[in-house]
Amino acid sequence: MGTVTERILISDLLGQELHQRHRERESYNDLLNRLLAVDRELLAGFGAFCDTDRVETLRIARTEGPKQSTTRVTTMADTWADE
Repeated sequence: MGTVTERILISDLLGQELHQRHRERESYNDLLNRLLAVDRELLAGFGAFCDTDRVETLRIARTEGPKQSTTRVTTMADTWADE
């Protein structure tokens, strides 16, 4: 892979943030690759459940999960109040 030397202007605040995240013996090119890799990893799964029944399973878990959790907490609280 070839390299291109290019300058970019960034704010002092951003420069300080990058400097804080910079590891010893790491080039700024490596730093930026590392930081961008995290974003790529987070986005890697988007669309994975498209056209599958998992979408419906996740929707149900998202809508019903909080209701079930509230019911469990209420039941525990009632049990403790009876003791």
